Amino acid sequence: MIGSMDHALLFALRAEEEAPPEAKDVVAGGWGLALFIGLIVVVALLLWSFARHIRKARLAAEAGVFGEDTRTAARDADTTDADTTDADTTGDDTSGDDATPTGTGTTSS
Repeated sequence: MIGSMDHALLFALRAEEEAPPEAKDVVAGGWGLALFIGLIVVVALLLWSFARHIRKARLAAEAGVFGEDTRTAARDADTTDADTTDADTTGDDTSGDDATPTGTGTTSS
């Protein structure tokens, strides 16, 4: 037990003797530069690969590999919704009631 206390005391005394390094002495050095350049290369390769995969996916979608062209289906749905909305808001209501168009916030009088 006494031996471990002696080691702890010696370690504490030695830690006090050694002063921390000056700010100008602490630098990243060559390893820091190599790591930084390596990270730049890795990010550039990831972006290049991402661009290639997006291009392939776009070409495959245009070729119909994924089934029905979802952009065309969405466009058709938007056109159908727009036609329905236009008929509702123009006041060409053939149902016979005096309701106002949706979204105006007023009531009929």
